[in-house]
Amino acid sequence: MKALDFWNAPNTGATNASFFTAFGAGTGYNSAGLGGPDACIQLNEVSYMWTSSMTAGPNKPAFALYHSTATAALINLAAEPFPFGSVRCMKDCDQQPSASVAGPDQVVTGGNYTALAANTPEYGLGIWKIISDHMSEKQGIMEDKWDPNSGFYGYPGEVYTLEWQISNECTLTSDACDITFSAIECGSDFVDQRNGKIYPTVQVGNYCWMARNMDIGEQTEMGTNINDGIIQKTCYNDDQANCEIYGGLYMWSEAVQHNYSGNYRRGICPLGWFIPTDAAWCDLTSSLDASVNCGATDWLGTNAGGQLKESGTGHWLGPNTGANNSSGFTALGAGYAVTYPTAGFNDMNVSARFWTSTHASSQSRYYWYLGYNEARVGRYPLSSYYNENSVRCVHYPDFK
Repeated sequence: MKALDFWNAPNTGATNASFFTAFGAGTGYNSAGLGGPDACIQLNEVSYMWTSSMTAGPNKPAFALYHSTATAALINLAAEPFPFGSVRCMKDCDQQPSASVAGPDQVVTGGNYTALAANTPEYGLGIWKIISDHMSEKQGIMEDKWDPNSGFYGYPGEVYTLEWQISNECTLTSDACDITFSAIECGSDFVDQRNGKIYPTVQVGNYCWMARNMDIGEQTEMGTNINDGIIQKTCYNDDQANCEIYGGLYMWSEAVQHNYSGNYRRGICPLGWFIPTDAAWCDLTSSLDASVNCGATDWLGTNAGGQLKESGTGHWLGPNTGANNSSGFTALGAGYAVTYPTAGFNDMNVSARFWTSTHASSQSRYYWYLGYNEARVGRYPLSSYYNENSVRCVHYPDFK
């Protein structure tokens, strides 16, 4: 019931989840009629709110809130000659809000999405609240907090307690349910409910990787990079059919969704998946080929690239050197786009370029690449301003 402001620290337990917005209005006393002083005291420390209830004797019931505790109390105060108390008015209600029913607890396997099943209010307005605490990268996402059947996204391995609240001018009713998202089963297909795309997954090294390039967002012209919360992608040769096969091409800032710091950047990936760091790509490639030197640049190791590439010449030019896809990563020759100095699409079926989230300098980011005539894997810094590359998403199972 307490407001977040207008209370002294520690303002214990204050969330104002009820929207009652109680301030620490203080109290006081008026004892002039008894020959004593008048005073106002305890501003931002206490709030006494009178009730209309009557009791025998001079003491009357009041509702009390304190800055140092989350407990509310109904106490008796001497009505005359002190103390002072605040007054809240309430409206007589013709109709109480409908009883809230949040729907059943759910266990979600093989994904990060479910549909909720609360009741539709006959009286009052319903709203969903996430009342469990989660670190910022694992916070759940409600599609429409006003919809009793809203879609809800959660991080794999997390349990979310949701509360369905129905309120009107009279009061509020609430009911809670627990939504449990099971850990990702790597090797199973993952469905991105944002657009229905299906992504095979594969365990390589310490992490679970998507075995298909990300294809999410509105198709736009090459070089589009607007921080508007809407994902934008480029399709090779501006042809949506190429996105269907090879995935989208993304400016680096668009890939990380303009989140420029930290190791765990979800970016364009589904909740529970991340833009891989340079270290994650090192783990991927060195687990396949111990000769990969992750601290170097240019072509590295012996045959990690071949183990990552789809075999044959369906999506690579011949000779597609060393390609056997023994890792299950199934990299295709998606090519890339560049906007400067000469704008254009390049290297379809010749190369594949993958962004990492890692800064190489203030203006460049590390990326890893594969070639049609190389069994090795490449690593190099690249300008984040003029290039559009592919994105693979990775899941970190021990992320805390």
